[in-house]
Amino acid sequence: MRLKPIWLGVWLIIGLLLVMTFLDIRTLLRLASERPVDLPFVLRWGSRGSEDGQFDWANDLAVDGDGNVYLADGRNSRVQKFDSDGAFLTKWGTSGEGEGQFTQPTGVAFDAAGAVYVLDLGTARVQKFSPRGDFLSVFIEGRIHGFSNPGDLISNQEGNFYVVDSGMHRIQKFDRDGQYLTYWGQRGSGPGQFEFPSSAVVDGEGYIYVADKGNERVQKFDAQGHFMAQWRVRGEVAHVAIDSGGQLYVSGPSHNRIWIFSASGELQGVYQNDDAGGESMAWPTVMAGDGYGNLFVARSNNVDQVRIYRYKALMP
Repeated sequence: MRLKPIWLGVWLIIGLLLVMTFLDIRTLLRLASERPVDLPFVLRWGSRGSEDGQFDWANDLAVDGDGNVYLADGRNSRVQKFDSDGAFLTKWGTSGEGEGQFTQPTGVAFDAAGAVYVLDLGTARVQKFSPRGDFLSVFIEGRIHGFSNPGDLISNQEGNFYVVDSGMHRIQKFDRDGQYLTYWGQRGSGPGQFEFPSSAVVDGEGYIYVADKGNERVQKFDAQGHFMAQWRVRGEVAHVAIDSGGQLYVSGPSHNRIWIFSASGELQGVYQNDDAGGESMAWPTVMAGDGYGNLFVARSNNVDQVRIYRYKALMP
């Protein structure tokens, strides 16, 4: 018996719904099977305040080629620099819109020569500094390019820079001279679309991973912005980091956890509770990996736990 065209359409729709349901079940089963993993605690430093070595809301962490840790100290309108053991080295920035000033720095990146680039939320610009914090130039004037609540800044080995333009639900790409190249993304939930992306990280092969906060997922792109893959998590995504082994770390502050994925996207486990000085995993905000097997995690909340923690990364 031949089916009428209308029934063929009905059965096609039912088939598609079954496939989508199966995929959702697979995702739910994977999330339900999250196994706890341990990240060995090494040390911690910092407290809430405005003195050297204190900070008030960590907006970004970045590690340079020498292993020094840079903190975008948001509410103190400055950048602080530490060695890998937490010893304070220097700081720069005051509140304002002049050269070398910030309203709220949200991203830190580097070039091959070691210069430091800082993205600022309120002025919507990227400024260039020496490793000691000497102002060099305004590198990108974001208002020209329509920045809206820019959330993060990263660079790749070719010297290109990527701005997570959160309020515009896109990623903007610039060359080594700060010249605009392209952008990708728009608001939505499809592949290559975003719902308030919050951070990004680049791996050793040049692939870019974007924390798609509102869509509760991480998306992977090539250096030109072509969509490659996506991995979902349970809850809002705040920040992403890569360790020296190529594993991806995804922080979920509201769930007090860090998801760990292999380079191929397999969920390795979830880090949630620890004995870091007798404290539990609370509000892990931003992270950064280095080339020496360390993972740095900054925790920020509105009470008193404002610190940076150093762990040994989970080696594959």
